[in-house]
Amino acid sequence: MKVRTGFVSNSSSSSFLVAFKKVPKNAEELQQLMFGVDESIGYCDSTLSIKTAAEIVFHDMEDQKYPTVSDMMKEIQGGLVGHYGKSPNWSDDKAIEKWESKLIKIDIVTLREFLIANKGSRIFIFKYSDNDRGNNCVMEHGEVFRKLPHLHASHH
Repeated sequence: MKVRTGFVSNSSSSSFLVAFKKVPKNAEELQQLMFGVDESIGYCDSTLSIKTAAEIVFHDMEDQKYPTVSDMMKEIQGGLVGHYGKSPNWSDDKAIEKWESKLIKIDIVTLREFLIANKGSRIFIFKYSDNDRGNNCVMEHGEVFRKLPHLHASHH
């Protein structure tokens, strides 16, 4: 079980595994893949043009190496959004152990299914945090990868 000590902030971060059947050559091509005709994206009181969002993602794609299955597993472990169902009774150690075991199995199965469904695609890993309340907040929470095959892992 993860235990935080010391200062704990209210910020979060997310990892995204995103599959590209064809790796875009530039930010404009990526913008078409990611957004189509949408003009902006937002979250809470922050907005971001789709051009800027595509440029951020394209920049983050540059120089990425091919991730291993282990790299991908580390990014999603225990944080897959919408996959886990009801939380355990946090005062019951046995229930927590059972829950953590279930999470690992779900992570493995979900990653395997994602890789099979996207066989032949190039997988990229993206990490965004809402601690700046600006662009990264929109990148984390603004569903920028909604039109692409992806897994979203929240690390709140």
